[in-house]
Amino acid sequence: MSDYGTMIARIEREMQRPDLIQEIGEAINDAIEYYDRRNFWFLEGSQTISVAAGTPNVPAPFLNIRLACGNGPNGEFDLCIASYDDLKQNLIGGQQGQPSQIAILGGVLHFNPVPNTAITIELTGRQKQGPLVNPTDTNAWMTEGQALIRYRALSYLYDTVLLENDRAAAFASREQDEYLQIKRESNRIQATNKIKS
Repeated sequence: MSDYGTMIARIEREMQRPDLIQEIGEAINDAIEYYDRRNFWFLEGSQTISVAAGTPNVPAPFLNIRLACGNGPNGEFDLCIASYDDLKQNLIGGQQGQPSQIAILGGVLHFNPVPNTAITIELTGRQKQGPLVNPTDTNAWMTEGQALIRYRALSYLYDTVLLENDRAAAFASREQDEYLQIKRESNRIQATNKIKS
């Protein structure tokens, strides 16, 4: 599968219920919301960002950060990932220099101290997945995680919309099997520290 519209069409075809298009779309997004809090290998990635001198914060490209290192005029440097409270506690009013700490709060990446020269930062972490609204919208859930999302959506639809408990249970079982398979693969990949870019 590759996009939201394709998944909606497949579920509609499997259920033979063209009258449930809206409910199918909602079930897909509910399934994504349910699993989006978990760390699966296909939701991690790396990204390099450029930060101008004097910039105290930038939009965070990730939900959380696992690894971070910087590169500036004096070469490479490590960045400590801190809580926002710790970062603010260590920040002395407008101090500038080579950042040693970063923190994410409310989708914003903060630096301590504020960079005094232009730097680049290589981040590894949990990527944000955009919302699915239009039929051509896609994200990692529509590719690598599509079976898990499809089974959860089908289980939900059969359980709460169509009230067919046997079918709901069958899809819940498939969902559980798929979850365990993805979790095993995620644990294996994350244990070797090899992630997708």
